[in-house]
Amino acid sequence: MSPEDARRAGLDLLARRDLTLAEAQAALVRKGASAETAREAAQTLERWGLIRDERVAEREAEKAKARRQGRLRAALNLTKRGLSEDAVREALAEWTEEADAARAREALALRPAKSPAQAARRLASQGFEEEAIRSALDEAFPGWDSEQ
Repeated sequence: MSPEDARRAGLDLLARRDLTLAEAQAALVRKGASAETAREAAQTLERWGLIRDERVAEREAEKAKARRQGRLRAALNLTKRGLSEDAVREALAEWTEEADAARAREALALRPAKSPAQAARRLASQGFEEEAIRSALDEAFPGWDSEQ
């Protein structure tokens, strides 16, 4: 695949959805570009402002908030999209422990659990950290911690 064909293919991919630099490179390789051609094409699209990892990170972080996911799940999803640790940290910078705990309480209120164990498992699977889970359990199951 020529560099021009790779850029065109990259534009077609970006017309469908926002991609990270790593995702664009991998997709172009899958479409038949050499690794070097894919890297150059993706970097060109990035220089043109069509690929911005920060924009993808911000949008994905907002989606995770809307889905009531915890910080750990959001970080995992961002990392899976090929974002650097710095980009992930920046995108989740405003995710304070208090905000994460509030999302955990909200998630549990919207879908109540029958027991503290069930609630803890569900919240952990949604990517909430231990303190956020404890906060949600304290609200939903007063005195749960003394039952152990």
